[in-house]
Amino acid sequence: MEPNTIEDLEIQKLFEEDELLDKEIETIDINELATANVSVVANEIANAAVAVAEEENAAVAVEAVEVAVEAVEENAAVAVEEEKEAIVDKVAVEENAANVAVANEIEKEANAAVAVANEIANAANAAVAVANEIANAANAAVAVEEAAEELADDIIKIQDRQAEKQMQLDLLLEIINIINFKVSNINDIANITFDRDFLKQKSIQDKIIDFIPKLRKCYNSGYLTGLHSNAKEKQKNLGINILRQILKCNYLNMKPKVISHGYDKASGKKLVSRIYIIQKMMY
Repeated sequence: MEPNTIEDLEIQKLFEEDELLDKEIETIDINELATANVSVVANEIANAAVAVAEEENAAVAVEAVEVAVEAVEENAAVAVEEEKEAIVDKVAVEENAANVAVANEIEKEANAAVAVANEIANAANAAVAVANEIANAANAAVAVEEAAEELADDIIKIQDRQAEKQMQLDLLLEIINIINFKVSNINDIANITFDRDFLKQKSIQDKIIDFIPKLRKCYNSGYLTGLHSNAKEKQKNLGINILRQILKCNYLNMKPKVISHGYDKASGKKLVSRIYIIQKMMY
């Protein structure tokens, strides 16, 4: 095997020197020691001693080499451990980097999801705002419709009231005409003067009383005592009372007045006549 390192070369050199020393010792022949001169023997002994010393040095060197090898092995083991730790650290760093990258991607996705959620929330808010506007518009439309219905009801009520007032006026004109006063409007009635004795005639009273069923259709019988069901039994001159009340409902006042005609020459009795003057009332 070829040596690979300087330590291997040094160990190999020491082994080679030991082998040479053994060979030199074996070649020394005892007979030659006996016949050789002292100097030669001394030289041989010295050389042998040197070889022994070198052998001892070689042993020390071997031991040192072994120590060095052990140190190198320990260093190599430490280096291997450090390399492993470095690899582990590198892997951890790479894993951390990967985790950080994954975390960044997750954060990006989360941010994107939040942005989408915000957009959805904004769209929902906009939809709610539109729905509120629609609801407000619908409420406004309902309010307008209700106001229109109320206005329509009011118009109908006004029309009904106008129709009722027209019916009341028509009945009044008909009553006045049936008792022989020709009138065509409310102003004509305001210029009439009724003689009380004329109105007290039974025929005139009956003509006015005959209008009670028609009058009840357009006048409040609870308000007008002349239209009560027991009015004939309780009221005297019912026809005059009905006429007075109907005129009042049309803002006409039947004001009584006494006109003096002097005195009777034979009896000396005062001569008077009682009349009713129709006047417009102040509203």
